[in-house]
Amino acid sequence: MRSETDLMHPWRRHPLFLAVCVACGLIVIGEVVGLVADVAAARTERRRLDRAAREWRALTAVEPSPTPENGVLIATELERGRKRLAELEEAWQGEDWTTDESMPSQRAEAFFDLAAFAERMRELARRMKVGLRSDESFGFGAYRQEAPAVDELGWVFQERRMLGRLLETLFAARPVELRSVQRERPPLATTHAAHAMAARTAGVDKDLFTFERKRAGPSVEKTSRGFRLVFLGDTAVLRGWLNGMVEAGLPVLVRSIEVAPVEPPRVTVAETSAPVVARAPSQFTVVVEVVELPPLSV
Repeated sequence: MRSETDLMHPWRRHPLFLAVCVACGLIVIGEVVGLVADVAAARTERRRLDRAAREWRALTAVEPSPTPENGVLIATELERGRKRLAELEEAWQGEDWTTDESMPSQRAEAFFDLAAFAERMRELARRMKVGLRSDESFGFGAYRQEAPAVDELGWVFQERRMLGRLLETLFAARPVELRSVQRERPPLATTHAAHAMAARTAGVDKDLFTFERKRAGPSVEKTSRGFRLVFLGDTAVLRGWLNGMVEAGLPVLVRSIEVAPVEPPRVTVAETSAPVVARAPSQFTVVVEVVELPPLSV
């Protein structure tokens, strides 16, 4: 007959079976944990795959696939872009500043060329009723008594032509008064010692200013010139001048525009003897850069 101890603890009689059951339970638990981890990893990879698919669809919508049809469309767009570029180059070509007039080859020729330029601008200002200073030299005060140096002939000649076109369009807008014309300070490599001495002794260094360029390059000074013009007028004068340069096809970049009020004059009305403030123009300081574009290839 079994004892009470044997009936209460049946597992003690079969320890191997107990161990197998425990091992099977642990295996089942491990498999369940692994299955849960695999499901979570599968979901993560699925989300990553969906995101990659969306990015791929977005890229294929932006960058056309290399099919024959897309090749024809790209070629058409390229040809349209080339035509548009040619139109812009032609529109910006403007005037060749060095061909329609012969550049002075002698210092004496350059001296008389600048004198004739100043006289022509004075006459134009008189016709357009534009006020000038009595000693206005239109930016070439250094050469009123002495001709440009030999190494300055080309530089000065091109600036004279550019300023001529700028002043013609400005006077056509009828400002009240031209107060100042300044040229870009020439690079040291082309500044002759006689020019520098004349500028110091004659006090005409005011005709030059330091032009801060927006572009960098070894030959940028040879492809553009900076000028600063100060005049009196209203916004209609400024707008007329800018539109006039565009209509004339001048390759000009407007670098800055400053407006300053001018103290209005006071006049007295005879009937009341009360001072009345007359309407006064504004002072505009405009810095422009004239670009020299190379001739179009034929």
